[in-house]
Amino acid sequence: MIRLYVESTPTFELEDMLDELLLSADKAFDKKRKVHYLKLGCGFDIETSKIPLKDGNTIAFCYHWQFGIEDYCIMGRHLSTMESFFKMLIEHIKSLYEKTQLLVLDANLG
Repeated sequence: MIRLYVESTPTFELEDMLDELLLSADKAFDKKRKVHYLKLGCGFDIETSKIPLKDGNTIAFCYHWQFGIEDYCIMGRHLSTMESFFKMLIEHIKSLYEKTQLLVLDANLG
């Protein structure tokens, strides 16, 4: 399940929040690439852990992910939920704008 936590603001539907943010966002145009970028602060992070097995191998798993967009934080515990969220985000952007991208900072590129 996707949860939306908003500091000092009531929880409401995720799609409504995305529509509100995406429609009100300023855009920058890249003349060389002929693409617009939404001017929204976004970040993504995932927390993982690994457990040693009796046979000497280890297994790794995700136990938390979160996506921040402006003042909002969308959190989940399963990778399937994360995938569903990103598909919904991409579809919302595509439905509102042509040739528009959203840049997201990733905390785990190293």
